[in-house]
Amino acid sequence: MSQPKKIIIIGSAYPLRGGGIASYNERLAREFMMQGFDTTIYTFSLQYPKILFPGITQYSTEPPPADLKIKVCINSINPFNWIKVGNELRKIKPNIIVAASNDFRGINGTTNVYIYYSTNSGQSWLNKVLPSVSAIGYNSTSDPSLTYDADGVAYFSYGV
Repeated sequence: MSQPKKIIIIGSAYPLRGGGIASYNERLAREFMMQGFDTTIYTFSLQYPKILFPGITQYSTEPPPADLKIKVCINSINPFNWIKVGNELRKIKPNIIVAASNDFRGINGTTNVYIYYSTNSGQSWLNKVLPSVSAIGYNSTSDPSLTYDADGVAYFSYGV
């Protein structure tokens, strides 16, 4: 019997507050698990420095989801931590790693949304940029999200 494929989702999830990308990443993990994949979310121990966080707290007061494997290990402002997490991912050899981001460095303040993925345990990465929403009169987007349908087709979305 073969081992299930390992999938790593990098992004917001519990203990960060639900809503937005955290909720979508948790739903995506559940869908992968329903399809038989060994799925883990690698999430942030610190997503924003306290001084930059716009609300009261970035952390949830809810109990952790019992059905998900969530590893709280990424410090968004510590590049040495990124190396440590990268080395860990290389050792566990996931079949697929997925992540998504907003990039606000566009010309004249335009926003681009990227999806990043690796199919070789992070040895190399591919990325795709979605069409800029500035072309249709917007200059910002919501958090990007991945989801799957019952047939295993991936959909990438973001709000405008």
